[in-house]
Amino acid sequence: MNKWFKLITIMFCLTLFTGCTINIGDLTTSSDDNESETEEEAETNANEDEQEDSNQETNQADDNNYQDEALEEDLEQSDTDDEEALNEKADLGGSEVVVDNEAFKVFEPAANASAQDELVIRGLARVFEATVQYSLEDGQDIIDSGFTTASQGGPEWGEFELVITIAGLETGDYQVVLYEASAEDNSPLHELIIPVHVIK
Repeated sequence: MNKWFKLITIMFCLTLFTGCTINIGDLTTSSDDNESETEEEAETNANEDEQEDSNQETNQADDNNYQDEALEEDLEQSDTDDEEALNEKADLGGSEVVVDNEAFKVFEPAANASAQDELVIRGLARVFEATVQYSLEDGQDIIDSGFTTASQGGPEWGEFELVITIAGLETGDYQVVLYEASAEDNSPLHELIIPVHVIK
């Protein structure tokens, strides 16, 4: 009786031990599988993050290139518009610009042109309150001076024309000085000197 009891007890213990071993093995296998899946997911997520970062960098570079191209096109268009507007003004004057600076674009007279009886100065001006100041000089003295009004004041370009009587002058070389008077002290700004030859 005691032998059978001991035998049954031993078999029962073996059965429990075997079951625990199997369960522990299953848990170990399951844990390894979970760790493997976690590593794969982490690697996949890392690859996706790298791809997303790469796509964002590419998109940013594309945006920068687009902005640079758009800015260049705007600048080119602005230059074209300014040139077209100036050419349109010049067409209104009937001739091309022969002498200029930042404030004046003169259609006539050309430098060292000859004039008799009267001297006509015609062009565009970009001056304060559209006031174009001028003087006629012989290299030492101011022979005549005055002003005329352009069709528009700065910063727009306005058309102007002035006529200086030179009938009483001796034959020789003179110069017309166009300028803008300073709003502070009336000193000449943006002087444009046009040499001319007076004949009788």
